[in-house]
Amino acid sequence: MHIDPYIGVNRHLYLSNYTPKWRLLFEREKLKLQKTIECVCSIEHIGSTAVVNIMAKPTIDIAIGLGKGINIKILKQSFETKGYVYEDRLRKVLPNRHFFWAGTKENHTFHLHVVSRNGNDWKDMIYMRNYLNIAMDARIEYEKSKVESMKMCANNVGRYVKGKEITYKKLLKIAQNYNWPV
Repeated sequence: MHIDPYIGVNRHLYLSNYTPKWRLLFEREKLKLQKTIECVCSIEHIGSTAVVNIMAKPTIDIAIGLGKGINIKILKQSFETKGYVYEDRLRKVLPNRHFFWAGTKENHTFHLHVVSRNGNDWKDMIYMRNYLNIAMDARIEYEKSKVESMKMCANNVGRYVKGKEITYKKLLKIAQNYNWPV
């Protein structure tokens, strides 16, 4: 039996027009995270708030790429002391990713995607961000899928993600063909 890890993950979702403020919010949070985690890692702004001129949920997505030998339990404790909540149930759909959020249950301000710096999850998040920033047609197509998905399921996170999944995967395949530095 398949259990949907998004069951009970309902909150009001909405899209906002792009604002450069998202980059500033990321930079500020990145500095806090660098002080919190004393390890060799990479921290990148990802997701739609990292893409110029695309509508996005106003939640800043941050990828943290870890090197080998990093103890996730220690990191988890560090993030929790800074107000982040660990969502273990999302490992059912994203097994190579540790997911944290900050804000309130109804209004997430930050999402942390903690992955291996050498893994495909890391590369895919960076590739997609880079591709959407250079390819206007792809950006428009992805935004359209997000708007349509939002219309159909604005309060159900799982259905919103599923609604844009086909377009995301299609564009990611194209993005993976570029020789991006990561």
